[in-house]
Amino acid sequence: MVGILLLITLLIVVGNKVIYKDNFAILEGNIELVQSDSGLTGTTNINYPIGFNKNNCVVISVGISGSSNLEEETYSFGDLGNKTSAYLAGAIQRNVELTSDNMIFKASFEVSGPAAQTRKYKIVLMKI
Repeated sequence: MVGILLLITLLIVVGNKVIYKDNFAILEGNIELVQSDSGLTGTTNINYPIGFNKNNCVVISVGISGSSNLEEETYSFGDLGNKTSAYLAGAIQRNVELTSDNMIFKASFEVSGPAAQTRKYKIVLMKI
């Protein structure tokens, strides 16, 4: 019941602002993960879509493919919350930093494995 009241309150507060689809951007690409001391890690710079910048948008979701098989269309968008659970489940930690020039996407996978692998990513931005 409390959850419903909070949702209704949120709708009342936010309900007067309409968000159009032009205020969202979905960015897709590949990130190369290479072997390092802490497992597989990778960093890539991503340009902002036209009309988006660090001052007028937020990252609302970051997904990364569940397999290095690029033909497989599975993505992980969640987070397991703590490092132990993430390690046991083989989760890929991810972060997007919004800078003045571009976005920096970082991913790490704390397992030993192949020297390198490529993963797909999807990042959802919303203008504020």
